[in-house]
Amino acid sequence: MKILLATDGSGEARAVRIFLTALDPTRVTAVRVLSVITAPNAWVGPYVDSFYAGPQALERILEEERRAAASMAEGEVEALRSAGFQAEPDTMVGDAAETILAAARAWEADLVVLGHRGLSGLQEILLGSVASNVARHADRPVLLARAPTNGLRRVLLATDGSPNAARAMEFAARLPLPAASEFVLLTVVKPYHPFPGLFPTNRTEFEQTVREVRHAQRRAAEALVEEVRASLATADRPVATSVREGDPAGEIIAAMHDHQADLLVIGARGASGLRGLLVGSVADRLLRRVEGSLLIVH
Repeated sequence: MKILLATDGSGEARAVRIFLTALDPTRVTAVRVLSVITAPNAWVGPYVDSFYAGPQALERILEEERRAAASMAEGEVEALRSAGFQAEPDTMVGDAAETILAAARAWEADLVVLGHRGLSGLQEILLGSVASNVARHADRPVLLARAPTNGLRRVLLATDGSPNAARAMEFAARLPLPAASEFVLLTVVKPYHPFPGLFPTNRTEFEQTVREVRHAQRRAAEALVEEVRASLATADRPVATSVREGDPAGEIIAAMHDHQADLLVIGARGASGLRGLLVGSVADRLLRRVEGSLLIVH
């Protein structure tokens, strides 16, 4: 597996390195450590440029940033090599998210990894974040990593039976996880609730029908996780199953806590098939709220 690691030297970046070094290096063919520098004209602007900073000054600043970024990338590479990974550094100039996505395509990375820097809803609307933009616009799996607290002992796989979720499960089976890692396969049922304004003529019969519908939902969910569990046999690791009822995002987060999972794997889009770059979806809510590492498979 080829991994593109985007780093900026922050605390989140160090957490990413801790996550990566918990993986099995024998199953990672190469790691490219990429540090992206923002071009000076993106943060100086035409008016400030005219009055305060001439081209030579900007070039000196950019050169200093290049040296700092290269040194930082080299440090990350040395740490990864010490852990048994084949790693190389790279430094580029441009918009961080766009540059990371372009580099991933050019290098044909199997996985893009970067730190999960949380922003409030308002901050993200006004400013955005590199992690969020990469996760939303990528055309390949993106891992937003935090340092694992339990050594990647458990990985939660959330499925809704959609084709995108199936791709996420297939990718999870290929992850270079530690040999002792276990999968917990989860699906969440949203119980049927009749229209609030409905007044059935035969309430007893109607309530029985509602119970039957909910029971059928549960049976379908149990059949789904058993089918997916069988498909994960190639992963050669234990797979437990779980069916929960309620709000999908809330139940997934609760399951992460209950199972002490360090990593959550999901598909970028669910059974609705809507293509909205995650906006308004379960994946979007998890992107904002999940406390562990999050792997989003496109």
